[in-house]
Amino acid sequence: MHTRRRGRQIRYYVSNRLISGGTDPQGWRLPAMALEREVASAIARHIDKQASDHRICATPDLHRNNAFGAKARPLARRLSQGVPDLLHEILDKGRIRKNGIVQTP
Repeated sequence: MHTRRRGRQIRYYVSNRLISGGTDPQGWRLPAMALEREVASAIARHIDKQASDHRICATPDLHRNNAFGAKARPLARRLSQGVPDLLHEILDKGRIRKNGIVQTP
């Protein structure tokens, strides 16, 4: 969702409790930029840790793991620096699961 303040568009996320109508005290609104920054940082930390622990590949493979790790660290760095639209691109092309990110067709 978004609103306009002083001519600027401000995006935010709203819980279902508020969307479905009502003023539920358990409902929340979160500023989109701050939430997206935290999600990107969490994903970046996860990718960096997996690369550091040599656990980027689901099946252990030293050569592939090093190659993926070499690509994963710059990706994690770009995510944590807030490269515009990178988080959206990752989330559009893949799905985050408990133990990894899988690419969707």
